[in-house]
Amino acid sequence: MFLSKSNLIGIANNCKNSHWYMLAFAIVHALAVVLSAMFAVACFWKRIRYWGRSIIWSYGLNETTYVFWGLSERNYMLAKDVYKKRNGRERIVFVDFPDEKDENNKSQGFSGLIGLLSFKLKVIRQLNDIKYILYRSSGRPSGLSDKANDFFDELDLMQLKRILKKSQNRKHFVFTDNESSNLRAAINMLEIDEFKEKTIIYCAARKTRFTTLLVEQSEGRLVVVDDSRIAVTALKRREVEHSTPIEYVTVDKENAAVTSVFTAMIIGFGTTGQDALRFLYEFSALPDKQGNKQKVRIDVIDTKMDILEGDFRQEVPAIDYIKMNGKPLEYDKMYHGIMRREVALRKMDVGSDSFYELLSEIVDSLNYVVIATGDDDRNLSIASYIIEFMMRNRKTEQDRFRVFVRLYNENNRNKFDSAKKVFTEMCDDYKNHSSNKSNPNFFNNPFVFFGNPKSLYTKSIIIDNGLEKDARTFYEEYCCVVKDKTTWEKRRKKAKTACDYRALYRKEGQDKANCIHRYTKERLLGIDGYCNEVSCYDEWADVLAESDNDNAKQKQWKRCLIQASKCEHLRWNAAHLMLGYIPMPSEKAKKCKDSADEQRKEHKYLVHWNQLNTNTQGYDYGVVKATINLKNSKEGKTNNQHFTQL
Repeated sequence: MFLSKSNLIGIANNCKNSHWYMLAFAIVHALAVVLSAMFAVACFWKRIRYWGRSIIWSYGLNETTYVFWGLSERNYMLAKDVYKKRNGRERIVFVDFPDEKDENNKSQGFSGLIGLLSFKLKVIRQLNDIKYILYRSSGRPSGLSDKANDFFDELDLMQLKRILKKSQNRKHFVFTDNESSNLRAAINMLEIDEFKEKTIIYCAARKTRFTTLLVEQSEGRLVVVDDSRIAVTALKRREVEHSTPIEYVTVDKENAAVTSVFTAMIIGFGTTGQDALRFLYEFSALPDKQGNKQKVRIDVIDTKMDILEGDFRQEVPAIDYIKMNGKPLEYDKMYHGIMRREVALRKMDVGSDSFYELLSEIVDSLNYVVIATGDDDRNLSIASYIIEFMMRNRKTEQDRFRVFVRLYNENNRNKFDSAKKVFTEMCDDYKNHSSNKSNPNFFNNPFVFFGNPKSLYTKSIIIDNGLEKDARTFYEEYCCVVKDKTTWEKRRKKAKTACDYRALYRKEGQDKANCIHRYTKERLLGIDGYCNEVSCYDEWADVLAESDNDNAKQKQWKRCLIQASKCEHLRWNAAHLMLGYIPMPSEKAKKCKDSADEQRKEHKYLVHWNQLNTNTQGYDYGVVKATINLKNSKEGKTNNQHFTQL
């Protein structure tokens, strides 16, 4: 009946002669056929629409085609944001492929056909507001057996190939949950001719030494998307309230100096924890009244530190010259006091007595806690423990204490919202029953979460790279200040070799850091939120020279500019150490024409400020002057008023 086939042989004659029986038989038969038709429409209607859309897209030119390989939450979130912000003839295509365990399963039975031809209801729910095409490939892009064969033909995606030929730009996103598979797929694509022109491949993976080499050799065709790094960048950019170290120390604005120690703790030394350490170490590099680096204390906690420490040391050789596991090491004089045993990597469990003793030791000085264990429930549990401990034992003001908790799974957002509400009520209740009612800043809610996937996988962050646009603006202003005619594009065109690209990405990274670091310098100079324009000297020599015509205010301002320039060099030193660079030996530095040996990761200017010549110091001042110029501009004022609570 369901196949619209009638067989009356099996019906008894007396039933055939009954009008009522045959009427019931006809009704049931008709309903079975209708049900089969409904099932066929449900299975194939979407496919028919895709087929029609494929024909149209194959013949019409389009500006950009976005191809999302795999059905994952990250792909869904990014695709919806891309569709929402589209501005022309842009195409969105999804490619579903079998799991690794099912890749070799060529079953053509009933279940196999239904799996190939039916549309996944989850995709309908996730993407019901956008226009797209869903293809199903016969294999995985990470598991191609023969690179000589046509990539799209081997995956049964020739229709997709025709659509891409009509695209002016092609962007491919490999965002599955299997990082190893993502990298294999990206490597396969890089070796294929169809992916070489006007094509960018975005691969969700950790930025390691290996992936960095791949990016450097891809000539801009590969972008590694590390959501841990993007999450920490949100802290850098102050997209989360009170997320920069300068907000937790005492600033002497008259002397542009920091007079208190920044104390931080990182729990979980995975991908997010390591990037958090790089960020905090770089942005806490602040000058004291003598222009030296103010003391910093950062404790990093992980139960697997004995394993993680070795890998991190490979990426950051300078870690050998700082305090580890609470025991000071001998200090290498080559580092000229750049790192001062400020970081302690500790193998420790949060529930242990040693952690309790550590927390008791720094209870009144602790400013900044990052919790990123990789598990949302574990993160919430640790945050609750630390906040309650602080409420019971802390005697200093709470406005200089925050706990930043990484949210990994968007489905757990309601838990974090509830936690924030609970901690707010707890802190309000504590203030109402404590002796500190007169101090409104005491025990404000310190719970903050960051890095939720919905805020990370957006077009502006992943594709448009809004940070790069801001960095370009800063670099243009900096070039005007130092009278350098090199543009962002010219600098990129000069890169030819892998070492050239390493130097290029390092320099572009510093432009991004300088753009983000503007707020820190403004706060150090006391001009954050300043309405009137601030004057600045054209030449570094004018800042260094104190004439008799200078009044007290002008002399003080010059000293502040010098301090801010020293702060920039401290930040630059800390950034390069965390990038894996070490100081170039003095004898080699005298003979080396370039400022850096990119292959050995040595830099001749990775020294104390006093060891720089006046000319080189002027470049640090150029960064400060560019910061002030952008502050004075309308655009600069707008950018510095961006606060978003994720």
